[in-house]
Amino acid sequence: MGIGKIGRMAIKKNFRRIGVGGLVLNFLETKAKENGLSKLTLHAQNYVRNFYLYHGYETEGKLFNEAGIEHIKMNKKIY
Repeated sequence: MGIGKIGRMAIKKNFRRIGVGGLVLNFLETKAKENGLSKLTLHAQNYVRNFYLYHGYETEGKLFNEAGIEHIKMNKKIY
């Protein structure tokens, strides 16, 4: 089983906080499972860390700068 990486995930401002991001994330996780992946990894902007924690992702390591913005590596096992 492999590891997949979610690159940039963006939701238009007027569609945030109404569940659209969670739907997109669930879709990506379902497709990853269908393709035989067992784990997903991503670099979350620090200010949305709690969104990914809520969806079962765990932090790994320390904050780092990517494109001038604080990020944290996050992972989720998706059996």
